[in-house]
Amino acid sequence: MNGQYEEMRTKIGILENERSLYNDNILRLEMKVEELQNSSKRSIVEFRNIPQKEKETAADLMSLVSSVGKVVNVEIPSTEVRDIYRGPGKPDMNKALL
Repeated sequence: MNGQYEEMRTKIGILENERSLYNDNILRLEMKVEELQNSSKRSIVEFRNIPQKEKETAADLMSLVSSVGKVVNVEIPSTEVRDIYRGPGKPDMNKALL
């Protein structure tokens, strides 16, 4: 009986150590995800109230962004744009251009 008790205590100790390591790893991963989310937000530019056309392509959206850049005297080369799309929005309303 005493041997079984010691064996159970040893197993519980091992499991507690593993749990502690897993919790540390989870915290580290959560911090990394938050860091990645924050860094991706820094590179987002949002344009609002730009009329939406039917069946817009990424090339159409890039053309719009380039036009806006010209108006404000900022050159926006397409090589500097990683992704371009319309964000979510209400039906029949202009959706934000991201």
